[in-house]
Amino acid sequence: MKVGLAEKTAVLFTKDGDQHNNLHDMQCLRYELASGESYYRQGDLGRALKNFLAVEKHYADMTEDQFDFHSYCLRKMTLRAYVSMLKFQDRLHAHEYFHKAAAGACRCYMKLHDSPTKSSKEENDEISKLPPAQRKKLRQKQKKAEARAKRVISDTHIGSLFT
Repeated sequence: MKVGLAEKTAVLFTKDGDQHNNLHDMQCLRYELASGESYYRQGDLGRALKNFLAVEKHYADMTEDQFDFHSYCLRKMTLRAYVSMLKFQDRLHAHEYFHKAAAGACRCYMKLHDSPTKSSKEENDEISKLPPAQRKKLRQKQKKAEARAKRVISDTHIGSLFT
């Protein structure tokens, strides 16, 4: 819908190549939060959750980057910048975008929990009606999706949303 138009407009300000990754690499928190909210309103919980977790990942990256800044400040003797960075780090997770992303991710998780997918019995009945070749193909897709979901969960910092 309008997310596509917004994405086309946003990629005008990126380098040539993989524009969507450029938006992610530039840590466009406002864009990712707005697109997450839009996907949530449209009912696309997977994409919404991906955008909300990307915002949280950016905050985790900021926390990791502070360790490089410690040694830089010691080498360059920039005490004022160092103290400023420490103050920023103290209130990093109190930022408005972090709270909105965490709340959006919670809404997605609650909606997924409240409306579970079909029961395994209903699913098995539908699968048994398929021809054997399609059945095998469907099982392979399910295994790949489960593996991908496990990888995404292990790669993201889901637990740090609530710290």
